[in-house]
Amino acid sequence: MTRHPWHGPQLLSPAPMPLAREPSLARGSMQPAMAPESRKRFREASATRSKPSHLEAWNLRHQAGNPGIDPHGNSSASAGAAALEVEVGDDAQKVSRGRTADVQLALPAKRRRRTVNADNSPNATKEKFEQILKVQKEQWQNIRYSYSRQFLTFFEEWDTGVRKTAKQQERLTRMLHDHRRLFLQAKNVQMETLTTVKNLYEEFLKGINDLELSQQSLLTDEQKKLKNEIDILKNKIIAATEQQQELASIQQSLQAMLLL
Repeated sequence: MTRHPWHGPQLLSPAPMPLAREPSLARGSMQPAMAPESRKRFREASATRSKPSHLEAWNLRHQAGNPGIDPHGNSSASAGAAALEVEVGDDAQKVSRGRTADVQLALPAKRRRRTVNADNSPNATKEKFEQILKVQKEQWQNIRYSYSRQFLTFFEEWDTGVRKTAKQQERLTRMLHDHRRLFLQAKNVQMETLTTVKNLYEEFLKGINDLELSQQSLLTDEQKKLKNEIDILKNKIIAATEQQQELASIQQSLQAMLLL
């Protein structure tokens, strides 16, 4: 607690905390705090200008109370001036005391307003900061939700494509294995067929060779037999010719003998 020299005890107002002024707070929160004081001073000045001065009020009262006195007379003018000076001094003291009292009343109110403004400024800044954080959090949540949905959709499409590709790859692998198995079977059948054809061809060549050999040996045998038969027949023909010649010679001999 501290005591002001011209008014009662006042509480020590805490020193305002240094805050980072934002553009919105500088335009919005500080101007409303200063506007009431300027308007109040303007109203006080207007009220002061609108009130008649104490001198004018004294002149009006003096003229109303002494209607017979000539305002342009010397004696009345000097007396009026002295009275006017005394009354003006009293009025000036009253006005000074009133002004001092007004100042003494206005300063605590002004300090209280400053204290309230200093207390409200961190709260307003805190509320503004919390509101900005809330808006940023909502925007971040919206962005995260939007991108999460897009990523989830893309991931589902990608997973579906991967599964479909895996199924197609598995099906193609099975088809490849089946084709390979069929190809191996066809190759084995073809190899067996080629082996069979080769064996048959070799057997055919062997049969031809055997046939040629057998025909050649048969031809040789037949030629030998035919030659032997020809020789035998030739010998028979020669023997028969010789017999006919002998018979002819015998017949001639017999005929010659008969003719004799």
